Amino acid sequence: MKHLAVILVLLAAAFSVRAEDVPGMAAFLKEVTAACERQDVKRLQSLQYEAGAAPEMQQANSARWAYVFSGSYPEAGWHFDKVTFTPLESLAEPVSERLFAPTVSEEGRLAAERANDARKEVFESVTKPLSVKGKLYEHNLKVLGFACIMFAKDKEQSGMMFPVGVDPEGRVRFALLRPVEKEASPRP
Repeated sequence: MKHLAVILVLLAAAFSVRAEDVPGMAAFLKEVTAACERQDVKRLQSLQYEAGAAPEMQQANSARWAYVFSGSYPEAGWHFDKVTFTPLESLAEPVSERLFAPTVSEEGRLAAERANDARKEVFESVTKPLSVKGKLYEHNLKVLGFACIMFAKDKEQSGMMFPVGVDPEGRVRFALLRPVEKEASPRP
């Protein structure tokens, strides 16, 4: 699992685009950054799009934020570093093994294979319904990409990726999971 997290962090860093490419994204990332600098879980919660979201999924995001700000991250010496945006479409592009090794090698090939498998898994997690404890869920917004909340320790980086989309009012928000109905209404 640790390797998957490292691969996702590398992918987020390698494929981050300018926030200006998505209307409202720069302001959203600025708000998320300020909330992270203050370790303000309530402010992060206020940036979620909650319409139709399952209550347990709202609580799960809050628990993840509380964990990284007051749980094992600080205890292990990790500190908040930055917030980046990774567009969803970048996950559909394969990673070159040269990203992991300057010359073609078995190690680079295997690392690229793991990274591409992780990318596919993340891409499918927001484009297909998810099964959680026997229930089907989908995101309550059309996911445009991920806000990647990054932490640093010495020369290492780690982080978490949170799906984001645009709500009906045109604001960028964290997307949450909602139960899939037999005839699910379209996502905003």
